Amino acid sequence: MRYRPPSFLLLLHTIRVISIYTQPQQVLSSPVSFFSISSARRITPGNRINNELLVIYLAPVIGRRITNYRHIANPYRWLQAWTTTMDNKITTYSTLWNLVDIDQKDHKLKDIATLFLNAMNDWPTYNQSDIQDFINELKAYFGSPLTIENINKKKFDGQNIWQVEAGNSIAELIDTSTRFCNQSDFNKIIDSFLNYYTDEFNKVDFIAELKYLITENGGRKTPANSGYRPQVKFDFTEMQTSGQQTFIDKEIVYPGEKVDAKIKILSPDYFADCLTEGMNFEFREGSTIIATGQIKYIVNDKLEKASR
Repeated sequence: MRYRPPSFLLLLHTIRVISIYTQPQQVLSSPVSFFSISSARRITPGNRINNELLVIYLAPVIGRRITNYRHIANPYRWLQAWTTTMDNKITTYSTLWNLVDIDQKDHKLKDIATLFLNAMNDWPTYNQSDIQDFINELKAYFGSPLTIENINKKKFDGQNIWQVEAGNSIAELIDTSTRFCNQSDFNKIIDSFLNYYTDEFNKVDFIAELKYLITENGGRKTPANSGYRPQVKFDFTEMQTSGQQTFIDKEIVYPGEKVDAKIKILSPDYFADCLTEGMNFEFREGSTIIATGQIKYIVNDKLEKASR
């Protein structure tokens, strides 16, 4: 019978870690929450490293004790995806700008998003960074619903040059969407390009150059496929987190090769205000370093360490 993952709340309340063997004679036997276990001690189903063993008790859900990884892989991955994407919402100018900047395709949603960013950049509110705050101020100034007609009613009065410039970009945004995307509703236009770039945001927190070690130096014996998710280790903390690699212009990387990749980490909130461009890090399988990396471009502005 095909297994169906339980609902998240049921899964969250019924998954109990019975034992995690991290070192000989060291056993964590008391039930604890999955989320209270450091990432360094979590074990991905299907990836048995250093003979570690994860036993999960799902009796209230399916009525039996499970020790076979393939039985828990699907609900685990679903839970992992939920925790990765639940806070992945584009809320700031910087994150949207970064996503548009790395978008190498030419398409109308990119053009529309660029017009929106131009308007946000022209808006006179000092240090305006929150997208929703900007939208609220636009509607308060030009009127709601936000239409080309309402924007054109606001004439230059000698004091509102930047509002007029921003309004012109928004009017062009609405016109472009109407002609090429058959959508003139401002709110739906915003949703369309934010949804598009949110899909990309779910794949990338930063872009890095990776160098896979050769097998003789402790590297992998087999090539890695795009989408591979080992552990990420930064020098400034003992905390490790899962980091998905989406290779740029490649699907497979062999030991000893270099590649640029989009990196999506599982615990971005933990690393908020900690990363800088040029920062080095390691990719690990258990305690084994299999690759090194250097951050080239930070997309998720929440991760970027503020300049002091």
